[in-house]
Amino acid sequence: MFKITDISSTTCTIDIIADLTAYELVLQGNREQFLSEKLINNLNYKVIKPSDSSIYDDLFSLGLIILMIIAKGNPANFYTWNKSERILLASFNTKYIEHCIRLMNRNYSSKLGNKVKSLVFPDNK
Repeated sequence: MFKITDISSTTCTIDIIADLTAYELVLQGNREQFLSEKLINNLNYKVIKPSDSSIYDDLFSLGLIILMIIAKGNPANFYTWNKSERILLASFNTKYIEHCIRLMNRNYSSKLGNKVKSLVFPDNK
């Protein structure tokens, strides 16, 4: 933790988390991260350091970030977390994802909608 003091003598505290992936942050209990289906499966199998993450995981996360902005939600809304284990188990909250897609379709262009859907559901082209 670092303290930053500006010229007007106000002090604020900022948490700095260096070089941790979203997956590692989730393992530490931070549920405000986006994980792809592959990473959720790794989490459910208690993989500590997945070696198979790819650009598709990042693109999936980007799609969820866009949906989160549209729905004015937060990352935790996209998942159902099982809190009973030390290493979390998770699944997708498909009803919330579908709700966000309906909001997007109602309020934004079909071009944007198709692009975001292709990020979140890459197999449904």
